[in-house]
Amino acid sequence: MQTDFVKQWTDIGNKAMISIKEFGDINAKATQKLTHQQLDFIDCFLEAGVKQISLVTDSKGYKELFSGQASLASEYNEALMDAMRKATETLAETKDELTAWFERGYEGFSAPLWKTPTPAKADKTKAS
Repeated sequence: MQTDFVKQWTDIGNKAMISIKEFGDINAKATQKLTHQQLDFIDCFLEAGVKQISLVTDSKGYKELFSGQASLASEYNEALMDAMRKATETLAETKDELTAWFERGYEGFSAPLWKTPTPAKADKTKAS
């Protein structure tokens, strides 16, 4: 009896460690993707700043400067929207992975509880 009890707790502990490792892997992957995307976003900021300085120094008049700033704003807006789309996709993927991880864990730990009939239910069916 005690051997079965120890074995059950060992199995639960092993499943918990595997589950924690999977959770850590999901978080590490999401963090890595988001960090890479943030670095790309910073690169975009720096590039826009350099283009803005170049535009100010190379423009021959205010009309050229304003038209250049308008095209720079349009270009920067596209880059910003692309960065937001990528971040949203990464977060949606992570949400899906975490949902699947939770469901696997829930099924793995709750299945033994639901399969064994409780003595109270067995007694009620015999009494009827």
